[in-house]
Amino acid sequence: MNPTAALRLHGQTFIHTVALTMLSTGACAADISLTPPPGGGFVVKDPGGQERFRVDGTGEVKVPGLPATPGNSRLTCHDAAGQLTTCSPGVGGAAGPQGPAGATGATGAQGPTGPQGPQGQTGATGPKGDTGATGAAGPTGPVGPAGGSVSGLAAVRHGCFNSTPTVVSGAQFQVTKAGNVFTVQFQPPLSTATYSLLLDGRSSNGRAVGLVASQSSANGVAIAGGWLEATETLAYVCFIAAQ
Repeated sequence: MNPTAALRLHGQTFIHTVALTMLSTGACAADISLTPPPGGGFVVKDPGGQERFRVDGTGEVKVPGLPATPGNSRLTCHDAAGQLTTCSPGVGGAAGPQGPAGATGATGAQGPTGPQGPQGQTGATGPKGDTGATGAAGPTGPVGPAGGSVSGLAAVRHGCFNSTPTVVSGAQFQVTKAGNVFTVQFQPPLSTATYSLLLDGRSSNGRAVGLVASQSSANGVAIAGGWLEATETLAYVCFIAAQ
C-alpha cells in the first residue's frame, strides 16, 4: 500500500478514527500523534482535493492558500520551539526615513524635433537707416524751344549749368569755374552793363542755395556758390540777365 495514501483520511473516516482513539484512551487528555512514513508528510485537503495545510517530514509547515488571502497589517512570529505568536513591539517597525536621492543618470538621447509653432507677432519697426550715397546725375534734358520776344526788353541772356561746370540749358553764354566761383561770359556781350539779373541755385538734396553775384559787366558776371552741408553738392545754377 502507498504510504502517502495511508495518511489520506477524508470526511467521516477521519472523524471516526479520532473518536475511536479517544474512546480507547478513556477520553483523557492526550495529544493525537501522527507519524508519516519516511519521505511522507501530514496533509489536510478541502473537499475539492486542494491542499490547505501540509507538514513535511523535514518540519516545514506550509499553508498553500495563504498568499491568496486579503492583506493585513499584523505580523506573525515564532519562538525557538516553533510556536506561532504575535510579534513583540518594535518587530517590523514603521518605515525609516527616505534615503538620499541617487546620482543623476546619464542624459538620454535627443528626441525628435517637434512640430513648428505658430508664427509670432510682427516686431516693431526698426530705426531709420543712414541716407544712402547720392546717385549719379541723370542725362541732360533737351533744349527747350526759344521764347518769344518780350515787350520792353532789348536783350536777354539765360541758361543753367552744373558744378562741373557744364552747360545744361540755354545759349549765348559760356561758364568757367575757379574754386566755388563761376564766371559767366555773355556771347555776344550785352550793349551796356546795366541789366537785371535773376539767380537760382539748388543743392543735390533739392535745397535752395544762396548765390552772390559780383563783377557784373556787359561781358558777363561772376557767381559765387553759398553754404552747403557735408552731405550736399551743388546740383545746378540758373540765371537770367535782361535789359
